[in-house]
This record gives sequence, structure tokens and C-alpha cells, in this order.
Amino acid sequence: MVKSILATGGLFTLLLVGTACGGGGGYYRSGYYVNTPPPPPRVEYYGAPRPGYAWRGGYYTYRGNAYRWNGGRWVRPPRRGAAWVPGQWVQTPRGWQYRDGIWR
Repeated sequence: MVKSILATGGLFTLLLVGTACGGGGGYYRSGYYVNTPPPPPRVEYYGAPRPGYAWRGGYYTYRGNAYRWNGGRWVRPPRRGAAWVPGQWVQTPRGWQYRDGIWR
């Protein structure tokens, strides 16, 4: 019984981690597809860089049958020398899908 519970818990953890990683390339893939392409990215103006921070640009999300802009912000990188790779909308055979940005 205990082995069965441990095995099930291990499998659940493995599935949870695999889902969180998005299944490939380190990108999060949204669970939905959109038929219309996203609008062009907005031009954002931001002040001088803050020491120890990096600019994480804005991006569109899709909510309530419409694209919504999420403005960029200054964020502290997870480790020294990390660079932000922005997310992007990718056209697939099923429609447009967002792949979140990652730190490299």
C-alpha cells in the first residue's frame, strides 16, 4: 500500500513538473489556441536601468475574446549574468499559441 502511494505520488510529481516546464525548449505553452493573430507589440519607453535589474518587456495575453497588453517592468534576474528572452506568439496548425519568455 505504501509503495503504491509513493509510486503514485512520484508519478504525479513527475507529471506536474513536466507540465510546468511546458514540454519543450523551456517555454511555457498556454493551454489554448487563438484564431486571430496578435496585434503588433507596443513600443514601451522606460527610464534608465536600475542597478541589478533587467527590463522585461510587455506582451499580449488573450482573455475574454480579446488581446490585452501587459506592460513591461524592471525585474531582478534570478542569477548573475542571466538574460531575458522574451515570450512570443507562435502560429501553429491549430492557431496562435503564446510561449512565455525565459531566463537564460
